[in-house]
Amino acid sequence: MWKKLESQMRLYFGFSQTEVRGTLVLLMVLTLLLIVPFFLKEWNNSVTSETLPATEQQALEQISKELEQNLAIDSVQKSYEKHIEQKPQIQLFTFNPNLISVEDWKKLGIDSKLANRIQKYTQKGGRFRIKSDLQKIYGFPTDSYEALFAYIDLPEQVVKEEKIYASNAQDKNNSYDKKEETTPAANYSQKKPKQIPALSIELNEADTATLKKIKGIGNVLSDRIVRFRDKIGGFHSINQLEEVYGLEGEVLDEMKRVCRLDTNTNIQKININSANEKNLAAHPYISPPLAKIIINYRKQHGKFSEVADLHQIKGISHEVIDRIAPYLSF
Repeated sequence: MWKKLESQMRLYFGFSQTEVRGTLVLLMVLTLLLIVPFFLKEWNNSVTSETLPATEQQALEQISKELEQNLAIDSVQKSYEKHIEQKPQIQLFTFNPNLISVEDWKKLGIDSKLANRIQKYTQKGGRFRIKSDLQKIYGFPTDSYEALFAYIDLPEQVVKEEKIYASNAQDKNNSYDKKEETTPAANYSQKKPKQIPALSIELNEADTATLKKIKGIGNVLSDRIVRFRDKIGGFHSINQLEEVYGLEGEVLDEMKRVCRLDTNTNIQKININSANEKNLAAHPYISPPLAKIIINYRKQHGKFSEVADLHQIKGISHEVIDRIAPYLSF
């Protein structure tokens, strides 16, 4: 049989007799190398099982299980302790939402993402006048609002400031009476300020110089009004003046008295069907999360045809839709 195998290998491979024998020896060595480890492993297991009594083996297995359980418990405990350490401790204090920083919001238990959103709102001219205005911020948790309600340094309702012009006018009249003996009547009439006629200033066309003619409006407020107007794309309602930071009380009342909005005023609008997420989020009234929701809904359901389509999106309140609708085109 061995010679027959050698003969077949010489005919098939063209080997010499020496090469055939060498090949066969090499195959045998390789076969031994593959088989020997298996037998050694079986022999080792048998020796181990024979060496250790069954009770000791059970004890070792029990110890191994206990070590695994202890390691698992220790891992869970460390993970929990790390979570507790990382979780910020809530500190409640009286605050004005128009003035506090992102770090202060975090101390109050507001996450950093929402805190940054609130700061961007105030930096762009947004303003909280009453406590419930906080709920207008997209994503502000109801439970957080209820917990912080007593600490918000704002009134619950808009309170009109008392008129103080009457007393000021009386003081001025008294001063004029004292000077009446030496001051001609003509000079008195020149010093008396002229009152701007009601509804004489078109709000979307007025520049800073025109706005400064209004009593109580200086360089800072006039510039702030114009910048806010340009950011939102123009005023569509006089009541939007209430969102301009620092504009309140009698100054706000005076602006509403003398300012008007023509019906043909051009509002800068964003095409909701062609704008991308970045374009939408650039508008002060549209937060980045809201822009993402609108884009995702458009991808799934197709283009919007009218404002009513926005009411089909879950998570967007009617107040938010009413606020952004004047600045959208379809």
